[in-house]
Amino acid sequence: MRRVLALLTAAVLFLLCACLETNVPDDGTMTGPPIEPDPAGEPPVIVVSGSLGPATVVRSDKASDFVATLTGKVSAAMKKVAPDTGVETDWVKNASDVEEKYGSRPEILIGSTNRPESEAAAEGLGAGEWRIFSLSPKIAIAGGGELALEAACETFASHVYELDGMIVYNGPTEGEAEGYRFIGTNQKQSRVDVFRMTLGEPGTVLERSFSYSYYNVADARLRVIDGKTVLLAAFGPSNASVTDYDTGRTLWTASNTANNPHACEYIRVGDVDVIAVAATAGNEVRFYDMKDSSKNYESLEFEDAHGALWDPGLGLLWIQGRKVLAGYRLSADGGKITVVPEEGRTYTIPTDWSHDLQPFYGDTDKLWVTTGTAVYLFSKSTGEFSTSFAGAEYVSKKNVKGIGNYSDGTTVFLIPDGEFKDWTGATVDAVLLRGSRAFPFRVSITGAGFYKVRSFNTDYQ
Repeated sequence: MRRVLALLTAAVLFLLCACLETNVPDDGTMTGPPIEPDPAGEPPVIVVSGSLGPATVVRSDKASDFVATLTGKVSAAMKKVAPDTGVETDWVKNASDVEEKYGSRPEILIGSTNRPESEAAAEGLGAGEWRIFSLSPKIAIAGGGELALEAACETFASHVYELDGMIVYNGPTEGEAEGYRFIGTNQKQSRVDVFRMTLGEPGTVLERSFSYSYYNVADARLRVIDGKTVLLAAFGPSNASVTDYDTGRTLWTASNTANNPHACEYIRVGDVDVIAVAATAGNEVRFYDMKDSSKNYESLEFEDAHGALWDPGLGLLWIQGRKVLAGYRLSADGGKITVVPEEGRTYTIPTDWSHDLQPFYGDTDKLWVTTGTAVYLFSKSTGEFSTSFAGAEYVSKKNVKGIGNYSDGTTVFLIPDGEFKDWTGATVDAVLLRGSRAFPFRVSITGAGFYKVRSFNTDYQ
């Protein structure tokens, strides 16, 4: 710890001394855009002095594939301005040799390494936070989680230039990764939880929670009603609700759904706000007018109704049962809700015990369908269920209870671990897509017993 504090103190002195050299003239020798101080007046950070020779990009010998890829991004950026840049792991036979062999060598350290500068850079970082730490002749790039480290590496790679024979970094020295937000139906706590996931340690940050009167919260999703973001939930033996996300105020609730509700969806049909609730044990989907306080409903029989998803593009409500996916058209003439099957829109799911139905964000032709055997992408245009998609080797698993994805293709999903109930899990899986490569992550959340997870998104598709 003394070594870390000493390095932090030295770094501050280094930056203070560098302030004396802020007026660097632009004499046309720089290959990148002109270097300018940030609003606080911080000078460019010198990565490697030309007199010290080329830098070496260093990662841990035990780094994950994802960190190895980030190392490649940084080294590629460096090689554009300094072709002699080296790339190595931090492996040494004897730890005591690190300072003697490498203490004075120019290095760019990626994440956790055996160099003391890496420890100093990571000191005090929270989940999702990152830092670029300068202590000549080394630069340490650190992140609170691998997603944060990615943000730091990309920032570094886009702000490194050659100037008068030196390689300089001119960019922010700290920040926070945007992260991936997801919703989890936490049956162990009788809540719907909203998390920001940074991936890699330390994992997740709880942002919001909504409590319910029954532990078995089966579904939760975000929608927009009259300009308000709302949280729809299905829970308990026969319950569903709509909650104002910002205020937590209940906008609508029902306690007379069919038995064991598993999906709750909102559809604007004409001038009627319709809530559809699919129930598995009841083998039924019930349709409510939100403004009808009597809680009267229209009913549609549907075996093992697990999923309900509105499709604004086709104007259909997709309903998913044990082995069937079907589209239905809704109308509300005279205020009466009518539901009829759409001709040619009934499909047999390839494997039994289907479970979750969600949009595939990024392609309005696709839907996620999970079963007891696999995860499929269903094509509305062809009617095909496919397990051939990016990251499928990590995602298409047995018994995926909940799934969602983000605009960059990254997927989040839940497989039960049985720690609380046979159908719940305290770990959330994620697969990041970066170019042609997929990187799996798993985060464990204390106190969780999730049944389903959803990407944080108000869109239907």
